[in-house]
Amino acid sequence: MRKFIKNFLLFLLPILATFFILELLVRKSNSLYREKWEGYISKSDSINILVLGNSHAMNAIDPREFDLFAYNMAFASQSLYYDKEIALKNIDNMPNLKYVLISVDYHSFHAKHNEARDIFYHYYYGIDYGNKKYFFENVSWVKTLGFKQTIREHIPRSKINPYRGFDFSYDSTNWNVMNSLEGKKRVEQFENSFINNEKDVINNLIDFIQVLKSKDIIPILITLPCHDYFTSHLNKDIVKNNEKTIKQISDLNKIEYYNFIDSNYPDSLYYNVDHLNKHGAKKISKKLNGIITSLNKN
Repeated sequence: MRKFIKNFLLFLLPILATFFILELLVRKSNSLYREKWEGYISKSDSINILVLGNSHAMNAIDPREFDLFAYNMAFASQSLYYDKEIALKNIDNMPNLKYVLISVDYHSFHAKHNEARDIFYHYYYGIDYGNKKYFFENVSWVKTLGFKQTIREHIPRSKINPYRGFDFSYDSTNWNVMNSLEGKKRVEQFENSFINNEKDVINNLIDFIQVLKSKDIIPILITLPCHDYFTSHLNKDIVKNNEKTIKQISDLNKIEYYNFIDSNYPDSLYYNVDHLNKHGAKKISKKLNGIITSLNKN
């Protein structure tokens, strides 16, 4: 029996050691979440413009094109809930913050909360969704992220080096998906995630805006350019309702809203049907810089 236990422990030991090493590696591994957050914290006292939103803003707003010091904390599938939490968690450390750009898009008020992303905000930002608990997720990152995904994605990552949160690796056009059919698929992908949660999302956004204004920070709502291959398939009733809601929010809180969705940019400025590449980002960022420069003079 002792021999069996000894052999079993000898068999188990390298497995446990491997798992322990993987756990250490994945907790220290690089990710765009980690790099953006570390830059956000380290540059807090310099930030004049904070960019928030989903991948539309993540890809489209280049801090290099602003006269004031801008930082991009938008991320793929990021909801307005996390936009608010990201800003408020660090707001007392940003004494020079003047403007917050908040991206509101076709799906912003309607999409189902993406639970799969929650763990990354918990791990890298220290932000939890509501009262959600993460006991088991904290015990093992490897188990939570998945063994295969850990090996394939999380451990081998090298430094991404985003510039003030902006990932400028989208430098061309993916011509394989630049067509009307792909635009229709993309719209359907959004609409398949729609649920009736507009009231909570809108109230949360209004509360966020009011907190910013109470601190003499100017919120600016924006909708970023998307290709006609995408916009031509949008549900007109949803678009109209979104525009009505955004107007009510902006009028109620006396803030500016800029809608650039139908900018008619050439295909070469898009990465795909609803995201700009870095060349498109340069163009729209220059326009936003002009707007903020004018506001800053008043």
